[in-house]
Amino acid sequence: MKEAMFTIDDIVKFILALAGGVTAISVAIGWVCTWIKRAKAPSDKIHATLKEHEDRMDEQDKRIERIESNRSKDKQAIDELTQGNKIVQKSLLAIMEQFLSNGTDKKSLEDAKQELQQYLIDK
Repeated sequence: MKEAMFTIDDIVKFILALAGGVTAISVAIGWVCTWIKRAKAPSDKIHATLKEHEDRMDEQDKRIERIESNRSKDKQAIDELTQGNKIVQKSLLAIMEQFLSNGTDKKSLEDAKQELQQYLIDK
């Protein structure tokens, strides 16, 4: 029977060859990973930019909602002021009419007073 005889030199060569093969495979895997990473980089950058834009759009939508809400409240306040202004002007007209008619037109003055009083109570 023949015995397989390996010398220390053969064993060292085998270990070095095996280590060289593992190193070569590791370097190849590293290069492949680097290439994949570089290939995906523009896509990742686009996704990050898109996310940033979506966040900014959400902020702008919230800002627009606040502005619209404030505008609605402002319009309501202006309408109320306009209505009050009309009533005050009617009252002033009634007072002027009273003075001009030498106190004979009491009905229009009472109506204007009642309308102004009702407006101030409702407000």
